[in-house]
Amino acid sequence: MRSVGKILKVAAVTGGLLVFACPQAWSASADPKVYTESWQDKESCTKVGGSTSCDLVSAGSFTITATLPQTTTTGSISPSALLGATVNISLATAGSGSGTATSTSGASRRNSKHPAHKKAVREGTSTTSSTSAPTELGFFYTGTVEPKNGWAVIERSGKSTARLVKTGPNCGNPNVKYGEIVLTVTAGWVKVAVTGRTGSNSCGNEFLNPVYAESFVGHKAGPVSEPNALALDVGVGTFAYNAGGVDDVSVTGKVKTKKGKEKIGTGSSAAYPELYDVSLTGTL
Repeated sequence: MRSVGKILKVAAVTGGLLVFACPQAWSASADPKVYTESWQDKESCTKVGGSTSCDLVSAGSFTITATLPQTTTTGSISPSALLGATVNISLATAGSGSGTATSTSGASRRNSKHPAHKKAVREGTSTTSSTSAPTELGFFYTGTVEPKNGWAVIERSGKSTARLVKTGPNCGNPNVKYGEIVLTVTAGWVKVAVTGRTGSNSCGNEFLNPVYAESFVGHKAGPVSEPNALALDVGVGTFAYNAGGVDDVSVTGKVKTKKGKEKIGTGSSAAYPELYDVSLTGTL
């Protein structure tokens, strides 16, 4: 069972998304490490009578964090303006706002060979039923910071914080957190923190789509390095960071592989699966 995940949504029309910037063109985040992600394949087996039936379950998690300075380059937003602000956040492959497919290096990659994943991304990023959306890999959120959209806002002197939590079923528990966005605005900084659970579980519950790690399924085992692989864009009200979508996040990590212990499939097509374990870090 390959994951088809869901994109973090806010409301029927106000959707949900993420973004970052080029060090040469923009002021850098206070911490250059802005992204981590893991992705693992596992076998899920059920014994029925004297036979064992196995399926492939893939899941992971990611974090996106950046503390971005408010400057003349990025524009600015006052803490009191966070409530009601329009938010656009994306961390994605090149051209993710255009809807044009982007090729990536590595012939064995699954990017262009995994229509189910692309379908989930396309559906999840549409802000209305008639709006076309990008097919690229990444995390996307677009919405308005309003309580009716699920946001909780706390305003203090000189600082405002907005939090959006998404929950869903998880193996019989109807209300488990699978995604969260936290925005913090001060006079000098805009901080973005996103966490998400990705893939699916053995019960068939689906969470968010993976950001980039699943694209390394099919890659040979060993270290990976892709300079300027992703673009991080963040817009909060009148604050805009890397609105041009410059690819400024370089990705490094490791791919591990091993053979499954049980065959998956039926009859002559049954085979021991190759299980992938991918861990990535992204830096500006």
